Amino acid sequence: MEKAEKLDPSSSNITRNKVMALLYNNKIKEAEKYFNQIKPIIGADQENSLLGHINSLKNKDWTESIRIYKTMLDKDPANPRKNYWFSVYYSSVLHDYISMLEYAKKAYELDSENVQIAGHYFLALLMNKRFDQAEELLNNSNFIDKLSDDKKNNLFFKYHYYQENYIKALVYSNKLKNKNFELEALIFAKLADTVQTYRILNNHVFGYGQKARVFAILKQKDSMYYYLNKLGPLDCLTINDKEEFDPYRNEPEFKAFLRENYFPD
Repeated sequence: MEKAEKLDPSSSNITRNKVMALLYNNKIKEAEKYFNQIKPIIGADQENSLLGHINSLKNKDWTESIRIYKTMLDKDPANPRKNYWFSVYYSSVLHDYISMLEYAKKAYELDSENVQIAGHYFLALLMNKRFDQAEELLNNSNFIDKLSDDKKNNLFFKYHYYQENYIKALVYSNKLKNKNFELEALIFAKLADTVQTYRILNNHVFGYGQKARVFAILKQKDSMYYYLNKLGPLDCLTINDKEEFDPYRNEPEFKAFLRENYFPD
């Protein structure tokens, strides 16, 4: 990232990713100092997100991100992006699907033209089992016609996956131009086809979080915790809201994992 920054020091994406690279390397003070230098060239969304990450890691408490976005939202409640991010953090930090949907819906009502906001609202509907409303969104040409074929197939995959129609989900997974073996591993695990699941796991590269999700489905807790415990706090931010871990959330070991990675248990 430092090499990329020298080549293009005014790129907001590069500077943001450099902050994240510093955080992943546990250089929190250095990340904060650099963040304060590059604030003028990054957008408000990136600024708020990075500030939430930095403060959460400094204080070893991901609810700092909730607090930051709550402050931002109180000042500007009709801002669709702030409602969107508030929804994201309710899901990823607090595992609160209901509040996730509340703010995702508000963001969508404020800006239904934004594909990212609409896609998040769609996911929030699925996670709350509001399948009829999700289907309405799939039939909304104003939303669906803006998407590439791969993004459409990914949405239909999620639509069937969350309804536990795994064979149909597999159909849409197979339609993806860039084959997604992570999705296939989840499906075959859900179908209890361990032969196919292990074939995919053994022949393709997976992140620790994705492996943990697969083993959670297979009810192989030792392997699930083995890979969960290889994750750091930043990695956990992207997996804490995954429904595959719901059966384990009341276990002392899972609660300890959450606390160790700065989440409330």
